[in-house]
Amino acid sequence: MAAAPSAGTQALVCKKGFLTHAADAEAFPISWTVRLNETCEPGEGCQETLILVRSGNEIAAVISHGCTRAPAHEGRDVQHRAPPGVAIASYTKVCHSDLCNDLDTSCPVCSAFYSCPSNAPLVTCPLGTTHCYSGTIRLSGGGLSHPLRVQGCVPHDGCQLLNGTKAIGPIALTERCESEGSQVNKRVFSVYSVPGTRALTCFKGHFFDINDRSDLPFSWTARVNVTCQIGEGCQDTLILIQSGDKVTTALTKGCKRSRSQEPLKTQHQGPPGITITSYTHVCHSDLCNNLGSNIPLWDNSALEDVPGPGDLRCPVCISGQPCPSSTPLVTCPSGTSHCYSGTFQLLGGGLAHTLNVQGCVSWDGCQVPGGAEVIGSVLLKETCKNPEAPGPRPRSPPGALTCYEGTSLQMGADLAKEPQDLSTDSTLTCGARELCQETVLFIESGSQGIIVSSKGCAAPESKPSETTRMGPPGMTIFSYSRLCSTSLCNDIRSTASILTPAPTAAPGPGGLPCLACVSLGSSCSASSVITCPAGTSRCYKGYFQLHGGGISSPLAIQGCAPANTRGCRLLGNTRALGPISVTEVCQGDEDSEQQNGVSGATVPAWGAGAGLLLALWGCLPQL
Repeated sequence: MAAAPSAGTQALVCKKGFLTHAADAEAFPISWTVRLNETCEPGEGCQETLILVRSGNEIAAVISHGCTRAPAHEGRDVQHRAPPGVAIASYTKVCHSDLCNDLDTSCPVCSAFYSCPSNAPLVTCPLGTTHCYSGTIRLSGGGLSHPLRVQGCVPHDGCQLLNGTKAIGPIALTERCESEGSQVNKRVFSVYSVPGTRALTCFKGHFFDINDRSDLPFSWTARVNVTCQIGEGCQDTLILIQSGDKVTTALTKGCKRSRSQEPLKTQHQGPPGITITSYTHVCHSDLCNNLGSNIPLWDNSALEDVPGPGDLRCPVCISGQPCPSSTPLVTCPSGTSHCYSGTFQLLGGGLAHTLNVQGCVSWDGCQVPGGAEVIGSVLLKETCKNPEAPGPRPRSPPGALTCYEGTSLQMGADLAKEPQDLSTDSTLTCGARELCQETVLFIESGSQGIIVSSKGCAAPESKPSETTRMGPPGMTIFSYSRLCSTSLCNDIRSTASILTPAPTAAPGPGGLPCLACVSLGSSCSASSVITCPAGTSRCYKGYFQLHGGGISSPLAIQGCAPANTRGCRLLGNTRALGPISVTEVCQGDEDSEQQNGVSGATVPAWGAGAGLLLALWGCLPQL
């Protein structure tokens, strides 16, 4: 074999040509063929240059091949200006062998369950392969239900990795892919990938818990996926609220229609005293919302460092229930000057929780400017009850009522069988002529149910007290609303007086199977398959949008619909439950998959209370 010629000892033959191309970002990546060659001067090498400039949704590409006297170097990616706004990136290479300036096809290579890393290694593809493949193989059956992500080199474009294979033994195979085309340096194009050109798969779920400070940090594993709408990205929202030795962790994952946002840590309040911090992230690749612990916030030194004791003593409490009047006083850290008492509501992303907080703060007044703040996919609403400032107290309107105030949410199995607590010790003074109100909504499908309750003041023109019932058989929807005109008359303490369990119904003829669930949000992330009872005739899928009475959240419902209901009218003509307005949205009244039967393993329904962490995340401790 002859030795390779040294650079500069003979004239090289190089690819020659140039291309300028401008188009919408959706048209990229592009490929090209260089058909001309040129003989260089002795000492010259071959060069290839690619420059990309993006502004908005437009990309301009400049491509050049030819001879150069520049020193040899391997391919280099340079990001001259990063998004947002105008972005500029380039790829250059200089080599010293004949026709070496012909961009090789190089692809990221990966095979992994759930997701591939964004920095998967690039490998020069072997002879005979011309395209980069990126896709997901869904494995179902035989005890499996996993997505397998695959990236690598293939000899053809398109979604043909399985060559038509639909099953291997008991395992069904489903392929979904995005062919990347000829590589044309994927690392450069990744800077300009356009959110919204395909539907993403994202982790989905939510978690809310109160822990001792000494228990943090901890980790979790997301096990539920969802396919987003085209244009949506994947989001993580994590909020920590700390008072004294207790820390509340609120987490939500899912889809969000938003531009990409790098991980952002924000300190909304404190320290010293009550501390509110958040982590938010929006990304546009499959399963990229993979935050697995609260370490990113707990590593914050402001949370770790606690000042020495000061002179102030305050009651300190974080609870999903009203803080008791007997809450002990705690010596506040140095730098705090006021005692705080308030209520935070966390709404959105599957969360609908009320958090009562007492503690030490460094200034008087509420902690959230304007009383509400959007943090990622969560709306944080605050009602504070700090001691009034010195001076004359405003008078209540003549004859104004004092009413119990609060909202609550309970989820779990067989909620009608045992009395559920609806009590609250929080009160408020109503406006002139306003009445006290209490409203309870109970929805059950299969064995899973949800109870939403609201207490407070209502306008005098509100609808009178009423009770609404639908079902059984099938789904059960029960609402109770009451208006009354004496102070603290909205005092229902439990569901014992308004809810009674329904007898178990016999299966209906034909054994119609339907997916059953009740869940916060506009869709269910976990369902179970049930056999519909007699008296039902179809499968229902939809959600109620609730707004008012301190509640603003969708409630997803799937289950067996009674024969005497039609279409999107589960509540008949009812459009309000006390102060809560209800809008019903159906998502395919006659779901073909449900009507034709459902096969496969049953997905476990959600647990209640602390069990919610295990059901959604599997909370696996990491060593």
